[in-house]
Amino acid sequence: MDQNSSSEELQVISNDPVVVRTRMAIVQVLVWFFIYIDIFMLFTFFSKQAFRGNARYILFAHTLLMDSIYLLLTVLIVLLNYSYLLFPVSACILLCIVMEIVSNCTPLTITAMSLERYVAICMPLRHADITTTGRTLAALVIISAYSSLAPFLHLFILIVTAPPGYFAKPTLCHYEIMILTEWHRFIRIVWYQVDIVLIVLIILFCYVKIMLAARTASGENKQSASKGRRTLLLHGLQLILCIADSLSPYTEKMALEHNLELYLTIRYFNFVALGIVSRASSSIIYGLRDKKFFLALMCYITCKYNHNPAVSMDQNSSSEELQVISNDPVVVRTRMAIVQVLVWFFIYIDIFMLFTFFSKQAFRGNARYILFAHTLLMDSIYLLLTVLIVLLNYSYLLCPVSACILLCIVMEIVTSCTPLTIAAMCLERYVAICMPLRHADIATPRRTLAALVIISAYSSLIPFLYLFILIVTAPPGYFAKPTLCHYEIMILTEWHRFIRIVWYQVDLAVIVIIILFCYVKIMLAAVAASGENKQSASKGRRTLLLHGLQLILCIVERLGPYTEKMALEHNLELYLTIRYFNFVALGIVSRALSSIIYGLRDKKFFLALMYYTTCRFKHNMAA
Repeated sequence: MDQNSSSEELQVISNDPVVVRTRMAIVQVLVWFFIYIDIFMLFTFFSKQAFRGNARYILFAHTLLMDSIYLLLTVLIVLLNYSYLLFPVSACILLCIVMEIVSNCTPLTITAMSLERYVAICMPLRHADITTTGRTLAALVIISAYSSLAPFLHLFILIVTAPPGYFAKPTLCHYEIMILTEWHRFIRIVWYQVDIVLIVLIILFCYVKIMLAARTASGENKQSASKGRRTLLLHGLQLILCIADSLSPYTEKMALEHNLELYLTIRYFNFVALGIVSRASSSIIYGLRDKKFFLALMCYITCKYNHNPAVSMDQNSSSEELQVISNDPVVVRTRMAIVQVLVWFFIYIDIFMLFTFFSKQAFRGNARYILFAHTLLMDSIYLLLTVLIVLLNYSYLLCPVSACILLCIVMEIVTSCTPLTIAAMCLERYVAICMPLRHADIATPRRTLAALVIISAYSSLIPFLYLFILIVTAPPGYFAKPTLCHYEIMILTEWHRFIRIVWYQVDLAVIVIIILFCYVKIMLAAVAASGENKQSASKGRRTLLLHGLQLILCIVERLGPYTEKMALEHNLELYLTIRYFNFVALGIVSRALSSIIYGLRDKKFFLALMYYTTCRFKHNMAA
C-alpha cells in the first residue's frame, strides 16, 4: 500500500476473500473508533471557554479536526478502491488535494505547538502577548495556506503536462494520478524533504532551549520546563511517525522483490499502523496526558454536567422529562453511560440497515421494505432526540418553552408514526397473501410513498392540534419562560390532557382492529392454502405476530407512568429504578430491537446486510 502521500491507492489486497473482508472490517472499526474519540475531544474543547481561549488547546483542536477529516476521506477512498469503483480523474483530484492539505497540516501544526511550548517556558512574561487567540488563528490560516500550496502547484503542473481528455478518464483514486513525469515526482520529493528538515530543526531548537531552561530553573519552573520537554518529545514522536509513514513505500518495494504475500502484509500493516493508528493515537495521547483536558473529557464522558439529582424522568410521552435520577452520583453516571451506549449502538445499526436498503434497487422498489425503512428512519430520529433531551435535562440546562415545543412536536410526530406504519405493514402483508394477484398493482412504490405521506400528515395533526390549544390557553410570556424540556409543558389544562388520552386510545383501538383483521384473514388463508402458498401464509402470520408484539410494546411504554406512580407510593428508590428500567427497556431497547429483529429475520435483507457488513461490495480479487 503506497503511503507516499495521504491519498495513495489505499487498497486492502489479498487473494483470500476471507482475509480481505477481515482486513476491511478492521480498517472500518479502527477508523470509526478514532473518529468517535476525536469528535468527543473536539466537543470537550468547544464546551470550555478556558480551552477555546488558549493557544495550546486551539492548536490541539486543529490537529484533531485535521485527523478526523483525514480518517473520513481515508475510509472513503479505501471503500471506493476496494469496491473497484472507477470515476473521473477530475473528481479524484479534488479528494486528493483535500487529503494532501490535511496531511500536510499535521507536521506544521506540531511545529506550531512546539514553538508555543518554547515561548511558554523560555519567554513566560511575553507568552500571553505573543500567543493570543487572534494570532493563533492567524497562524492556523498561514499553515492551511502553506499546506495548500504544494497540492495546487502539483495541480498546475498536471494541467500543463496532462494529455487531452486525461481529466475525463475513469480511474481508481490515488495521488499518483496527479504526477505524470519523473521531474514532477522529483520536485515533490525535494519539497517534502525540505519541509521535514525545517520542521525537525525547529523542534530540535525548541527542545534544546527548553532543556537548558529546565537545568537552570528551580521549583515550579523546573517542573514546568521538564513537562514541556516531555511534550516536545511527544511532538518529535509524532513527526517521526509522519516521516515513517512517508518512507513506507520503500520498505514495501523491498518486500515486493522477495515475496508478493509478504508485500501485501507489510503494505496493509503500514496502512493500519502508520496511516491510521499512529496518526490518530498520537493526538489522543497528547490530549489525555494534559491534566486539565483529561479531567474535562472525563467530566463529559461520565456525564457530570451541572447535575441536579432532583430532576426526574417522565415516560408519559415520547419526549417527557427524560432524566436518569438517583441520589448516588456513581449510579447516575453509570445509568447515563448505559443510555448513551445503547442509543448510539442502535443508531449505528439503524443507519447500516438504511444504507443496505438504499443500496439495492430490489428493496427501494418493494412496498414492504419501504415501510420498514420508514420505521428505521423514525426510530433513528426518535433515539437522537431522546439522547439530546436526556442530556439537556440531566445537565439541568433550561431552554425557552418555544424551543422545547419544537423538539416535543418532532418527537411526538415520529412516535405516532411507528404504530401507524406497523398497521400499514400488516395491510401490505394481508394484500400479499390474501390478494396475491392484485398485490403488484396495489402495493406500488408510489402508492406506498403516498401512504407514508398520509401517515406523516396524520401523525403531525395531533401535536399541531395540541399546539393550537396551547396558544389559546397559555398565559402571556409563557413561550419565553425558561424550562426543562418535557411534553407536559404543552398541556396546561385537564380537559386538554383528557383529549390527548382519548385520541391516543382511539388510535390504538383502530390499529389493534386492523392488525387482528389482517391476522385472522392470513390465518384462514394459511388453513386453506397448500404447498408454497401455505408456507408463505404461515410466514406472513408470524410476521403479523411480530407487528402485534411491536404494538404491545408501544402500549406498554405508554402504561409505564402508571406502574411508576404505584411504585412512588411505596418507595422512592424503587420508583427511580422502575422509571429508569421503563425508559431503557421500553423507550430505547424494545423500540429499536423490534425493528432490527424484523429486518434480520427477512432472508433477503439479512443476506444483503451481511454482504455490506463484511465489506463485500463489487469486489475485484485483483484490487
